[in-house]
Amino acid sequence: MTASVALHEIEKLVPRMEETIKSEPLKRDLMKEQIEELKQYTEGIISVLRRGGNKPIDLSEAINRAFNNYKVKLSNRKITYFIEIEKGLNIINCDKRYFITILMNLIDNSIYWLETVYKDEKEIFFKAFKRDNDIHLIIADNGPGFKDDISDLIRPFFTRKEDGIGIGMYLVDTIMMRYGKFDIITDVEQRTLFNIPQKFTGAIVHLIFNKNQPAK
Repeated sequence: MTASVALHEIEKLVPRMEETIKSEPLKRDLMKEQIEELKQYTEGIISVLRRGGNKPIDLSEAINRAFNNYKVKLSNRKITYFIEIEKGLNIINCDKRYFITILMNLIDNSIYWLETVYKDEKEIFFKAFKRDNDIHLIIADNGPGFKDDISDLIRPFFTRKEDGIGIGMYLVDTIMMRYGKFDIITDVEQRTLFNIPQKFTGAIVHLIFNKNQPAK
């Protein structure tokens, strides 16, 4: 799993590094961050048997790290994003490398599909909240939305992307089996239940972390 995640993320990191190199003026700080990111992935492959384990990680820091990894791509495509974290929700128990990988895959998917629609305002919405001891994460966009059932979305090598290999959502689902559940929201009642702004009617992903999370 570690090797699969690392190789998949490196495959997506290379285009981001190419964008950074072409930026004017050259974004040296971002380049350093991406080199460090590449280093972490390669170390993950080398130490494939090593597990990071379920450790308390700073939720806000990890979320912002995932979005910042796509800062150039989001800016170039004029996609804005909003992060809403429930007050007092600071920690989540998870392998940090896996957690950021999950978020990056979902952000990358939103960016790709938002590029396929014509809209003046392209947006991604992220929400984190807690119910009992379960931590819920929601990532929504105002793109075209899902055309397939979740059973197809998580199937290995299934993809509707022209250049996709169909492993991203499979990895998200496989990782989430360790921590809880991966689901999608497709009806108005669920959007209302979770207070998702009405304009986000595209793809909506719901992650439930319900295993070994910190108590209230």
